[in-house]
Amino acid sequence: MGRPPRPLTPQVSAGHRFGAELRRWRLARQFTQRALARHVWHSQEILAKVEKGESWPSWDLATRCDAALSTGGQLAALWPDVERERLARDGRRTKRKVPAEQTAITVNSA
Repeated sequence: MGRPPRPLTPQVSAGHRFGAELRRWRLARQFTQRALARHVWHSQEILAKVEKGESWPSWDLATRCDAALSTGGQLAALWPDVERERLARDGRRTKRKVPAEQTAITVNSA
């Protein structure tokens, strides 16, 4: 058995909130970080850092975790705030490549 989980501070930032929600969903679905990492094709270290708010989650990670944890899109819904925060803190202010399905605008043709 590993160390006890570090307390999270979701009120600090969007990244910390994402990490807290990721951990909450992971534990609710009874996944270890290692097991979830295998399901989402990311490393356990990345998942741990994202949960603690030490690393920025990618869109890919958010959507893969949503699928593996059956969250109904809860993590992907938090991702735009995390990305805005990342861009605000990044002096380069470059946007990550985002899949078309995230940015597509639906137009009703009635």
